[in-house]
Amino acid sequence: MPDHLDHGPHTTGATPPATDLDHGDSRTEFGLDDWSVEDRALLDRLLTGEDIPHTWQGATVVVPRGSQYVVDELIDQVEMAATPGTMAEPPVHDDPAGDGGEDGGDGWDDAGEWDDDVDAQEVLGEAFLAADRLARRASDPEGVLAMVAVHETMQAMRLPFGFEPAVWDDLVAGVARIAVALTDEAEPDPGGGEQLEAWAEDLRARLRPLV
Repeated sequence: MPDHLDHGPHTTGATPPATDLDHGDSRTEFGLDDWSVEDRALLDRLLTGEDIPHTWQGATVVVPRGSQYVVDELIDQVEMAATPGTMAEPPVHDDPAGDGGEDGGDGWDDAGEWDDDVDAQEVLGEAFLAADRLARRASDPEGVLAMVAVHETMQAMRLPFGFEPAVWDDLVAGVARIAVALTDEAEPDPGGGEQLEAWAEDLRARLRPLV
């Protein structure tokens, strides 16, 4: 859990305006030095999606004092979400026949073994819902977290039964493109998320016939 420092007495009520971040008695700092760049970028997306004023001082995020409990919850969500690793490359399938192998496994479980319970149709449904949210609003918190999580799942899955490798790889690449952008430390695009929304809309259109 990251360290956070409270400045001044406890206050309740509405979230203070962004200008209050300049005053030490109305802000809370969360030290995230042990977080990856991707995790901090993901938190930044969520804070923006929740309309929480914030600023970064190195690896420390500063938020209004009245927002600390909401930020605590967002931090917990980021820590529970799987951080994407190398996301630019599609997975390499060791089962080109698409029959799932003798064990029929579709993904990894928490112990690093193939998990037979991962359902491709359910995963595609989750990807569709995440894409739908992000197509409407690139900083939608639920959409952001869902897209990052579904990408990690799809990267770990074997080629599902009935899918051509090229088709599945194309879907994974579409999800990966969005997940990479969501965890990019760079500033959001000048269009206010228009590029992300366009990618999400394209992915949603490709997933619609499959869900």
